[in-house]
Amino acid sequence: MRRIMIAGAALLFGHWSCTAPSQAAPPAESDGSGDAAEGIEGPTTIGGSEVEGRQGRRGPQGQQGARGPEGAQGEEGDEGLSGNDGQDGLDGADGGDAEDGSDGADGSDGADGSDGEDCWELVGDMNGDGERDAWDCIWAAVCPALRRELPDQNGDGVVDLEDCRALLRGAQGEQGDPGGDDGGADDLSPEGDVDGDSIDNSADNCIFTPNEDQADLDLDGRGDDCDPDIDGDGFGNVDDCWPDDPERFPGSGLDDTCDGADDDCDGEIDEDYVAPPCETGELGVCGNGEEACLNAVAVCIQTIFPTDEACDGLDNDCDGEDDEDDGQGECVREKIMNCGRSSRPARDFLLNDAEGFQILESCDPDEDTQAVLVSRGGADNVNAQVFQEYLEAGGIVLTEYNISDEVFSRIFEVQVQQGGRQGSCQDNISTVAQHSEGDRFWVDNEFEPMAPNVTGCGYDLSAFPDVTDLAGWAPGNVSLAYRRLGLGRLWLVEADWQDNEQAMNQTTKNLMGYMILNR
Repeated sequence: MRRIMIAGAALLFGHWSCTAPSQAAPPAESDGSGDAAEGIEGPTTIGGSEVEGRQGRRGPQGQQGARGPEGAQGEEGDEGLSGNDGQDGLDGADGGDAEDGSDGADGSDGADGSDGEDCWELVGDMNGDGERDAWDCIWAAVCPALRRELPDQNGDGVVDLEDCRALLRGAQGEQGDPGGDDGGADDLSPEGDVDGDSIDNSADNCIFTPNEDQADLDLDGRGDDCDPDIDGDGFGNVDDCWPDDPERFPGSGLDDTCDGADDDCDGEIDEDYVAPPCETGELGVCGNGEEACLNAVAVCIQTIFPTDEACDGLDNDCDGEDDEDDGQGECVREKIMNCGRSSRPARDFLLNDAEGFQILESCDPDEDTQAVLVSRGGADNVNAQVFQEYLEAGGIVLTEYNISDEVFSRIFEVQVQQGGRQGSCQDNISTVAQHSEGDRFWVDNEFEPMAPNVTGCGYDLSAFPDVTDLAGWAPGNVSLAYRRLGLGRLWLVEADWQDNEQAMNQTTKNLMGYMILNR
């Protein structure tokens, strides 16, 4: 077929030539496929030049002939054009797990390792003696413990191996004469005991200093016996005048105890001591003093001395009496007030001292009022603020039968409950039993026991807070008491002293007069 096409091309150009055709293969027996046999492509000469002929068209398929014999190998034709890539095929199904393989055979033994380096070759010349030996290994083992004892031996600001070496060189000292076999080398091991204090080197907080108690005041891991700053206050023991007290060190500014010591290390002793007040044991105001530090001993020094008596509720002349009359009446005020109804004149209580007093009906005391006698009709007129100020300035207030609780509650602004009713209502102050025998009241007034059938009547004062009990109808109750407020005094008197219906004994009059004149 290809020869026919080439011949046609030669006729078209007017001439043609060709090489001899290849020998055709003898016909083969038909295999029934019906394909026409393809000829062998050969070279073509055009215009004196040999050119490759073009491939002819494929003819129509003929009937399959008998298979002929295999023809001879024709010349290799041009390479055909590459076809398009085919589509990827579908993934195949996953294969099943394979069975575990059998264990492999044991490998052969490895080669022997090389000999390791000696210990001293690894740690180096720890003790700086120019040799590497077992001593270097021993000292390297205890080196961490040594760091606790003396850090930064070489002063470079860093605690490291060089500090250990410096310390160990110092600990080793000069080479001595050879000694006996006493196991000395073992003492430097962690299990050894260099200082002989029965504590292993690894646990000893002072390896080279015996300290069985292992005392460590500042808890820094270094024992006190080898710690350059025992109290941890930042000042070395040499510079710290109190090396075992972290609160006292140079510049602490605390030297306020009278102990004869320079607490702040400034060269002065007790210079910051502040003298507190003290009691001298003298009477009156002379009992006030101030401590002074003399030769490391605090001594109470009297700071107030006797002066003329003044009307201020104090014992100014230090004779044991407060505001006693000096003959001129300087400490007695001119007014006496009845706050409420009273059938008995107040002058009955003053005897020879009645002259010069103004007796007024009032519940409003002022700075010129010596005393206010409050009876049952006046309790409701007691103003808390007025009476508080009056008492604090040195005033005197007396109560009467069945009103002591009300007056006390108003003045001290606290609710009190009076006890049961007692006595015979004979208008006398009941002094059957004596209380507070050593009180100044009984020092100035002789106690005269009274028969129960002549006592006055009133209500028990035992439950009143912060009072001084003076007398009672019996040892278990209270008929007479007082409480101070500032420079003044409130006298609590459970007796019917104001109605003047029954006879009043002289003892009661004397006690009433004393309370009016003494704050």
